[in-house]
Amino acid sequence: MLKGTLEQITICGKKKIPGQSAVDAMTFAVADPENPIRDSQGNVRSMWLYKPSSGIIPCSSGIFILRDGRDRASAEELLEKTGWAERAERDHYLILLPDPSEEWNAAADPSLPDDYGYITGLLQSGPPNYLIGCKVHRTSRYLAGFGEKAATLAAGIAKAHAELLAGLYLEGAADPELAPGGAPEGTDCPIPVWAVDCDEALVDVFRERALQAHTICRTFSKADKTIYEKAWDSLFFGMRRMATGVYGSLVHKDSVEEMGLQMHYDETFLGDNGGMAHEWYEYVPIGLSADRPIPLVLVLHGGGTSAKYCAEQTRWQELAEKYGFVVLYPQACIASVWNPGMDSRLPSDEAYLLKLFAYACGKYPIDQTRVYCTGFSMGGLMSHAMGMTHPEIFAAIAPFSGLFFDDYWDEPYQIRSRFEAVKAEAKEEGRDVRMPVFQVHGTMDKTWQGDELDRMLSFWAKWNRIDVPFTDAKKAEGVFMIQGDDSRFHVYDSRLEDGTVFYRFVSVQDLPHGVDLRTPYMAWDFLSAFSREADGTLVVKRG
Repeated sequence: MLKGTLEQITICGKKKIPGQSAVDAMTFAVADPENPIRDSQGNVRSMWLYKPSSGIIPCSSGIFILRDGRDRASAEELLEKTGWAERAERDHYLILLPDPSEEWNAAADPSLPDDYGYITGLLQSGPPNYLIGCKVHRTSRYLAGFGEKAATLAAGIAKAHAELLAGLYLEGAADPELAPGGAPEGTDCPIPVWAVDCDEALVDVFRERALQAHTICRTFSKADKTIYEKAWDSLFFGMRRMATGVYGSLVHKDSVEEMGLQMHYDETFLGDNGGMAHEWYEYVPIGLSADRPIPLVLVLHGGGTSAKYCAEQTRWQELAEKYGFVVLYPQACIASVWNPGMDSRLPSDEAYLLKLFAYACGKYPIDQTRVYCTGFSMGGLMSHAMGMTHPEIFAAIAPFSGLFFDDYWDEPYQIRSRFEAVKAEAKEEGRDVRMPVFQVHGTMDKTWQGDELDRMLSFWAKWNRIDVPFTDAKKAEGVFMIQGDDSRFHVYDSRLEDGTVFYRFVSVQDLPHGVDLRTPYMAWDFLSAFSREADGTLVVKRG
């Protein structure tokens, strides 16, 4: 008996509302049944969606399961046979079971719908393009196939696009001999695989990749409940594919305990936003002394993800232990989306972060001259916003892959009037509001398609009264930073008259919308050089 809900849905895109900004479309996205996603022959397709009664957490993980049937009974039978519905309840996973049009086109017959392209499209399209209401984070997408046609199709997709997946389970797959125009040619991208009763030639392909990458390819002659449970824990719960390059990096998921974090859940004592409940995580270096003030770093997660995932993605807790500072990973107020535009229709993340800062200062011996803010993607946007509006608190900021959408500069967003008021007040009082900025962006990051990067660079250059660090004319002047055998970093600096690097822009070669784990170390090297006195004076550490 399933505890959660199993419903059949039409796969559709987001609803387009006239006059709605791009930011609103992201924040308030809803499914549009009148905008169905069609396959190559124009068919509207459906899927069975299992939502656990325990609820879905931010940065949801999801398993796409292909089966040879297409009715409810076949979906229920599979979930109960494997016990994966029970595991989904425990781990708050979505299970998505796309239906074949009639039967899966595993042979890539051109007269039938292109199921390779169709399923690949579902895996490639993160929110808010497809799958509104069943968003699955790209680092935690998994694929399973049961039955000859379904498992063979799943295998072909994984051979060609393993970079989209963090794990693969196959049961009964044959080695597909694809017709011209079928699945794209495979890459050498490795993927963890569990294969049951599959063609040996097919298994050898995955086994060879696994050996090269030191990951797993396990095979079995038949499956039972124990195999299904271990496959879930090893593949679906145990692995992520982080967006660190063209094919990403396979990493093991870490628990809160393994990362040494203190979890705060459903806390209401901060008192912001009418007593709204909040979740956040803390890392405190071992041996913290109450007599020695230490820095504080706020690390803000990306939109649609979670504070815990941010700790996995950025690993600032490891820097905190090495260099001696406290880290806070807050969860945004609503829908895992920050409010950097200061939109009055949404809860104030600004008020929340200020209360969290005060809480940390009351609990730990925080050196309030050395407080910093960083974040990834929408968390990067929020770190921009906090640097603009609270230079009296933050000594420096480090936005990662986060740029203001053009919408934020206009009504109904209040960020423009807020930072103009801050500058006017500081000018009247004679306070220094300049903000040292460390900014990172990947050359493969397609999240922003317009002039947002140039606009953001120009904003901070004007604010700080320095040159823009990165322009087409200055590309040749960039310092090529070599890290070991990998020279993927291009670093561009703008300096004050005394030679102080005040704005550092790091362009990361072949980085999509993700984090190279060396860049937080580079960021800390920049941030830690600055402190801010109570009167706003910036102090630069020399040597």
